[in-house]
This record gives sequence, structure tokens and C-alpha cells, in this order.
Amino acid sequence: MNRILARAGIVAAAAFASFACTLATAADMPLAGAAPPANSPAEQFINPDRSYPTSCLQAPLGLGLFQNDPNRVQKSVELLGDANSSDATERGFKETVTVTAFRVPCAGGLSATLIEIDRPCGSACPSATYPTMPRVVAFNRILRVAQDPNTFFSSVREHAPLYTSSVFVLENVYGAHNAGDFYDYGQAFTLTVNNLESTNNLIDFAMPAYNAAQYPEAALAMRISGYMSTNWANDKQEKDGMIVQVYDGFDFATRIFAFAWFTYDNNHRPFWLFGQGSLNNGVRTVTVPVVYYTGGTFVPPTSTTTTSKTWGTATFTFADCNHMAVQYTGDASADQGPTGTSGTGTITFTRAGYVNGLTCI
Repeated sequence: MNRILARAGIVAAAAFASFACTLATAADMPLAGAAPPANSPAEQFINPDRSYPTSCLQAPLGLGLFQNDPNRVQKSVELLGDANSSDATERGFKETVTVTAFRVPCAGGLSATLIEIDRPCGSACPSATYPTMPRVVAFNRILRVAQDPNTFFSSVREHAPLYTSSVFVLENVYGAHNAGDFYDYGQAFTLTVNNLESTNNLIDFAMPAYNAAQYPEAALAMRISGYMSTNWANDKQEKDGMIVQVYDGFDFATRIFAFAWFTYDNNHRPFWLFGQGSLNNGVRTVTVPVVYYTGGTFVPPTSTTTTSKTWGTATFTFADCNHMAVQYTGDASADQGPTGTSGTGTITFTRAGYVNGLTCI
């Protein structure tokens, strides 16, 4: 196995003791808009002002996500050029774009609301002239829109250049839960796009209330990402669990899924299984080869060699942030005789804790 798996085994060994205690449950985590506890440390645990679950969107936000929304609202909007440009042609520039307001399903029956602004030239637009960002309004407030998810401060201001087609997520402002400006974008509301030329150019988008039953994707397993990296406890047996880690590949197009499973052999002795495999971004299930090691000793006085033994495979699926199903097929009896572990089945694991900065809700 390569360095990542080896390191995963070391980290897993150190962290396994945490299965003996309760780290957190979904009910313990603050809901969207809830203020952090008064004794919170300086480092923020999760963004209390987020307008959607943190694990809902991944950067970068891709174009065309609206195609999966049966309730998307799409209209043509005329946008203006840059009034502060030194180029008279740019100052007088106007372009009709397509604006789509839509939602993306999230875990727990929630959603994120986004807008996509598509220029006629798409991604091959000339740099000499360009439209600028309109004002986006709802709930009688100018909204904060961002091009990357799960941020505190990132925002795209009105009059900002729109060089190419772009997609934005509707966010709450920092401190919204204290100021009473927390917005429920899942309810029915009117979104207004204003190009700031005159009051005659206000384009309204009537957003219906979000209904997860109308979105087939809402019923699918979650996409596998770093939000699944944590400790997982076996629902059927105490002191039996997994450490799961999801790493970014160096090509920034694939990921590496690694796990260490701490279980027992037929003589009730601790038995460790390790697995690792690659996956493409966006997949909802992954199957990885599983091995175990023999020949090692505790704190060897000199260098020693361990032997990797093939055990089988394991397939991982996440119904939501807190439940992991593992379908396994394996056999160690050839090497361990009556003490080996073998069999085929499916085990459900429950999240035992949240990783700071990767709170999956």
C-alpha cells in the first residue's frame, strides 16, 4: 500500500480509542441560524449563518446545475456595461443574458438556492466588453451572493465584471443570526434582479417553496467527499468501528478513499483491516480492495517487515451525513485458520463525531 494508506493506519490506531466515548450526535449540532455557545473558542466550529447545509455544495460551483431542478425559473435580463470604465464603448455596453434561479437538494430535506447568469458568448467571451453584476434582492434586503460555497465573507458586489457565464449561491451575511437577517431560502419568496438602470428594469423570479419529493436527487445517496472523513461506530457491536479519510488527488479531478476497520477475529482478538481506492469526484459509492497485515511486532528493537494479505473488498455508500453502509466480501481463514474472519454482508455504521471545519449536515 502507498504512503497515504500507511499514514491512515497510523492515524486510525491513535484515534480508535475515541470509539469508547460519545463524541457527538446529529442532535447536538447547531441548526442553521443558531448562535454558537457562549463558551465557544476563538476558532469557529461551523458557520452559524449558513443558508444551507455545509456539505450541500462543493467548490467550484459548476454551470448547468439548474438542469436538475424541475422548478427552476428562467428569464432574460438586460445588463449594463462598466460605468467606471475608461472605455466609452464599455460604458455604453448592454447585453441580454439568461438568468436562472434554481435550487440544489441537500441532506435532511433542505436545499441551497443559486442563480446562474449565462452570457450569449458562454465561456468564449471577448475581454474588451462585458456586462456587470446586477443587484439581487429578496426579503426587502440586498442579498449576499458568492461564487464559492460555505464562506463567511466572500461575495460578488453589484457592478462587478461578468467576464463569462457564472453561477452564484445565495448566502446570509455574517452575523445574520444576531441581527435577525437570517433568510430561509427554502420557503416561497420573490427574488428580484435589478440592473440598476431604472425602476423599469426590475425582473422578478417567483420561487416556489422547496419540496424535496419533487427532486429525484434528494433520494439518492450522498456524493462522497471529505465530509465523510471521521470516526464511524458499528451499530451492532461496541468498540468496533472505522476511521474513514477522503483525500484530494494531486490531479484535482479524483479523490482517494482510505479506511481502517477495527474489528475482531473468531477468537475475540483485535483484527485490523485496511483499504484504499481512487474515485472520481461526484460519485455516490466506492468499492475498494481490503487487506490485513501479518508479521509485525510491538515496538520492534530493529527494523521488521510486515506482510500484506488480501482479504477481499468493501463497498461504501452514505445515505446521509450520519449513516454509512458497508457491503463486504472477505476471507482471512486461509492464513489464520479458525481465527480468521470471513463472510459476506452489509453493516451500517453511525457517525461518531464531526471533524472541525468539515461538519456534515
